Amino acid sequence: MNAHLHSKRTDFLILIGLVVVGYIYSRLTTGLYIGRDLFGAIIFCLPGTIYLGLRAPKPWKKILLSTLIFGVVFGSFFEFLQQYNLSYVSTSTVFPKIFGVLAIDATLWHVFMATFVLTFYEHFINRDKYKTISRRALPVLIIGLIVFLVTVILYYVHPSSLHFKYAYVDFGTLAVLPVFLLAYKKPQYIKDMTLIAPFFLFLYLVIEWVGVPRHWWIYTGHAYLGFVSIQSLRFPLEELLYWMLLYPAALVSYYKIFIDRPTKT
Repeated sequence: MNAHLHSKRTDFLILIGLVVVGYIYSRLTTGLYIGRDLFGAIIFCLPGTIYLGLRAPKPWKKILLSTLIFGVVFGSFFEFLQQYNLSYVSTSTVFPKIFGVLAIDATLWHVFMATFVLTFYEHFINRDKYKTISRRALPVLIIGLIVFLVTVILYYVHPSSLHFKYAYVDFGTLAVLPVFLLAYKKPQYIKDMTLIAPFFLFLYLVIEWVGVPRHWWIYTGHAYLGFVSIQSLRFPLEELLYWMLLYPAALVSYYKIFIDRPTKT
């Protein structure tokens, strides 16, 4: 047990080191980023995912299915509405924007982040070893596709219906509701969702510190709960609440509710 804990402690410290290296690299190579915003996702999320994957076997089918559903499908839906409502706008993109609104780069951010969060969760926290994928996965994937399709249709036939004054608050709150549902139904997972928060709060603060001054994304909206200021860094309070603090817990809640659970026969 002591050797096991020592190994996990070492892995955690190496992840911290990788974030620091990514930050130093970003400082030393200002202006040399390839794709800038998207390249930042690769620098800060991919090395940790690969490292943890090499350290121990992972249930990759579950992780990648979760990434498809909650990173690609629901991530695209969330990004479409946020960028359409100018909660924030991706300005440093590699790929053209779909429908002139959705930055593919932003969806790829969700892919890299979701994969890293769930790999981290499986490596350090998850105690369940279910071999099966929940039967809830397919219905939630279909629902996600329908929701995104309806959103696109509304964009063309009735675009004003997609205007929300407080879009970040409205859909950020909707996105984190499963956190509280899981905490109520399965209070044993409160610890899981709490344990995953500190590392990713640190990571996302570093990413914000790198990305915002370089204008990888900009905050152009005015309907925010407030702003957080740390020295010269300034970003909406919603960014702190819904992304830095609650996004990893939300992913864990989605994972436990819809993917990583025993299949009853």
